[in-house]
Amino acid sequence: MALKRVAFAVIAAVLIGIVVASVILIVARGRLWNWYYTATPAPIHTAQSSTPVTTTTRMVYVSLSGPRGSMKSLLDSVCGKSSNLLVILYLKTKPNATFVKMVQRVFDNVLSRYAKLSAPVGVCLVNVSKEPSLLREVETYSYPVVALALRGSVSKELYNLFNNVSGLLIAKETLTSYLLGRLTQYLPYESIPVETRVEPRIDNATPVLGSRSAPVYLFIYEDSHCPYCAMFYHETMPSLLKLVKEGKLAIVFKNLIVHPQSLEQHVYIEAMYLATRNASAVLYVMEHIYSRLYDTCFVKNQCYENTVDKEISDAYVFSLIERASGLKISQLQKYVNESKEIIQYDTNEALRYGISGTPGFIIWNREKQYGLIVVGVHSPESMISLINKVLSN
Repeated sequence: MALKRVAFAVIAAVLIGIVVASVILIVARGRLWNWYYTATPAPIHTAQSSTPVTTTTRMVYVSLSGPRGSMKSLLDSVCGKSSNLLVILYLKTKPNATFVKMVQRVFDNVLSRYAKLSAPVGVCLVNVSKEPSLLREVETYSYPVVALALRGSVSKELYNLFNNVSGLLIAKETLTSYLLGRLTQYLPYESIPVETRVEPRIDNATPVLGSRSAPVYLFIYEDSHCPYCAMFYHETMPSLLKLVKEGKLAIVFKNLIVHPQSLEQHVYIEAMYLATRNASAVLYVMEHIYSRLYDTCFVKNQCYENTVDKEISDAYVFSLIERASGLKISQLQKYVNESKEIIQYDTNEALRYGISGTPGFIIWNREKQYGLIVVGVHSPESMISLINKVLSN
């Protein structure tokens, strides 16, 4: 069994290397930017259908002489003197060896094709929380972040994926979120873990269940046709609602439209909140949707697209909205345009953090301005453990 796991890990890492090497060129030509930020109700499907770009046979190279000045001194003190380094920047918790090896394998493949270097590339992990000068230079939504300290030359297409900070190439936000979104398909987020120091947007138009002065916020990116969101609500949400009642946690509802069929439903759920400012009504609607979806998928084992569409129909969801709010759907029409803008923002926001699947979560410590990014269903014990980890920082 252990040998099978090792074989799978090796095969997965090789495949990742091939995929990322191809996508490097897509990003460089602006295709990935369009994927992340153009209006689309189905980010996962769009991402999977990205078309590879045919590259030119002759590459243009950019010469690099390595970090300089205070950046060189910093890396020399942390990593030791080395001609070429793959640097992994993290906030609080050091990435595990499996993640480091996967990243190393990806960039070994990429650099072998798109770089001419003076010496082999070593690996160094840097805690940027202890290096304020470096932390200020990293502009991204999520960590770990890959950086390159190189002597030699790299293709211009590869170079353009990084910000050059005193000779250290720090991955831009699009590359960071893309790598995390793909690598964490093979390695759970909390195993790395994926961290952030950027709080998701929260304003008067954002549904917040519980006290806004709670020490921890749990942002939930969800989709009304997502079976695993239903599992989360059925198995884990009751324990979290106890923390909400105790004032220890606030739950923030966000949208990440994975199934196009759910878009219209989310538009009117969001519109209901804009009209009522009642987060409990949002919870009521989502709990009833997911109760029926859980029964369909995990009790009756009929989790087929046509069955789900029938059980979680627009008519059913609209009836829940009217029951929860006391308003007719026609009365919510004037909020639709604003609602669509919020949903698009939420979807883009999730992608910036590297979240491309539902349910996705950000557990945020308001005082410390620090959070963990988590994707997938977690048991009550696991989620509470992660919340406590963020709370203790």
